[in-house]
Amino acid sequence: MVRQLIFIFFISIAIATAQADKRIIPCDSIINSTAHDSLKAAAFIKKTGIYNAQNPNDALECIRQFITWAENKKKYLGTANNLMGNNYYLRGEFNTALKYYLTAQSISIDTKDSLTLGTSINNIGLVYINQGNLPEGLKYQLLSMKIRERTGDKRGVAYNYNAISVIYKEMALVSKSQDDIRNALNYQFKSLNTVEELKDSIGICTGTGNIGGIYLQLDDYGRATEYFLKSLSLSEKSNYKVGVANALGNLGSVFLMQGLNEKAIDYLERSIKLQEELGITSDLGRNIANLSKAYLNLNFIDKAIQYGNKALAIGTENQLDDLLRDAYLELSKAYTMKGDYKQANILLNNYISIKDTLTARDARNKIQEMKALFETEDKQKEITLLEEKAKVAELQSAQQQNFLRFTIGGIFLLIILALVLYNRFRVKKKASEEITAAYKIIEEKNKDIVDSVRYAARIQNSLLPTEKYIERNLKKLKEKK
Repeated sequence: MVRQLIFIFFISIAIATAQADKRIIPCDSIINSTAHDSLKAAAFIKKTGIYNAQNPNDALECIRQFITWAENKKKYLGTANNLMGNNYYLRGEFNTALKYYLTAQSISIDTKDSLTLGTSINNIGLVYINQGNLPEGLKYQLLSMKIRERTGDKRGVAYNYNAISVIYKEMALVSKSQDDIRNALNYQFKSLNTVEELKDSIGICTGTGNIGGIYLQLDDYGRATEYFLKSLSLSEKSNYKVGVANALGNLGSVFLMQGLNEKAIDYLERSIKLQEELGITSDLGRNIANLSKAYLNLNFIDKAIQYGNKALAIGTENQLDDLLRDAYLELSKAYTMKGDYKQANILLNNYISIKDTLTARDARNKIQEMKALFETEDKQKEITLLEEKAKVAELQSAQQQNFLRFTIGGIFLLIILALVLYNRFRVKKKASEEITAAYKIIEEKNKDIVDSVRYAARIQNSLLPTEKYIERNLKKLKEKK
């Protein structure tokens, strides 16, 4: 069964076109200039995206430069580590990718960068998914989605939908549940609708291919082929070589399942050649195993053994148990057809052993999957509780600040009132003093006037005869008469 490679990037990256080399030149100009840090970081990210889309090996040096530059600018260091993880992820080196994603997660927690934290947790989940640890992958995807929903990261949420779809698709292989396959299809269409709205070319190519993979799992070869061809066309138009390689491999798988072995070999060989050129190993082993099966179906036994051993080596090196199981089975069939029953029996026993291991692991995963969901819900409740506590603390802080503002305002008003009253008191006191002084002046003037009047009266009295004198003289005049 075809496996879908999930592509993730920190931010929306324009897909490389036929003029990709020309587009790298302005990025280099910005990186080597004295431009603002945000412009330099954007140039590093864009240049890395172009290289990752065409040849992930070429991106390594650029990302190393980004990490070195970001060492003293921690704001961008988490992003740089995520990009390095993406590069190793694309090339199928999942353990190394995980190391960089965990570093990015730690840095984003320290810098309180929610956007980078959501991306880092998403990327960690993708590694677990590709390693077959679906419960852990689901837990990280759900946590990442919650963070991205809070930060309004629509593109990031679309990538979470994509990853959750892959989880349900892988679960359906074991459970054979129609609910799981429907969930896979619903989440993939939700992802595709969002990336189409955002005009995210990489997301559209990947989502279209993943929908084809789900239809293939439903044995709907017509729709699977339709979506794989659409993904191939979109990837070729965007010069998205990684997507081209993936689409070719998916089409090879469809033709193999339909018994069209010659056509399957053509597409698989084209995919393998391109993946080897790009240094991508994540889906390379699956394509080589399918190629071995196609040659075996055509009775090209030696070629089947050659490619079967190559798939076995890749599975052993990368600890891909699903690939090892299928490679052991096809090699056992090939050696049986060749007449080497001893080697065929050894390979068959290896196949049975690893199949039993995978069956037991799938059973454990089903239990852990439910546990992961509950743990995620509990974690979300814990996050919600912390957020509520933070809101309460903010309200208390706001109340304290308001109380402080009102207190200071009240004191200020009291001071102003006191100054007004004091000023009025001074004015009133001055007026009172002026009135008192005027009263004293008036009193003094009145005293002077009274004294003058009295003095004039004394003079007048001294000049005029007394009443007794007048009466005596009047009496004498009367007597003479």
